[in-house]
Formats: sequence, C-alpha cells, structure tokens
Amino acid sequence: DVCFAKTSPPMRQPTTDSLQTLWTGLRGRDTASLSQLYRLTYDDLINFGLYFGHTADEAKDSINQLYAELWERADSLPAVGNVRSYLITGLRRKLL
Repeated sequence: DVCFAKTSPPMRQPTTDSLQTLWTGLRGRDTASLSQLYRLTYDDLINFGLYFGHTADEAKDSINQLYAELWERADSLPAVGNVRSYLITGLRRKLL
C-alpha cells in the first residue's frame, strides 16, 4: 500500500476588507482579531524583515514588539486605509 501525505491547500492572501475588519476589531480590543491579524500578516512581515537584511530572530522580535505595542495602544489606534502598509511601516521603524 502506498500512503500519500495530505497537504493543506495554499494559504490565501488576506483581502484588504478582511484586514480592515480585523483592524477594527483590534481597535475595539478584540483578542481574536489581534490573533487572526497576527497570523495573516506574520509571513509577510517576516519576509519584509529578511528582504532588508535582518535575521529571522530580529524580524520575529520586532514583529512581536510591534503587535504588543499595537495591543497596548489599541484604544488610540487610528483608522487606516491600508493595514498592510501600516504594519510594514511600523516594522520598518522597529528594525531601524
């Protein structure tokens, strides 16, 4: 008998609308929105850090720090038009 390993389908890129909904949830201090936003943007943010010459550990630490700060100031976060760009800008500032 031959056993085939099941592979999961490729992860879909999050839509702007889904990120926007999660951002609104984060601003309302919804922990599920924070977790989902983190999961959906983590790979993108890690790749950004690596692309600009940082180690995986530096990128991971900066991403975790970014999300911790976002949670701390969730009540005062602005409404943003492009969540992905906002997060990448925040990460870039952490990595400098």
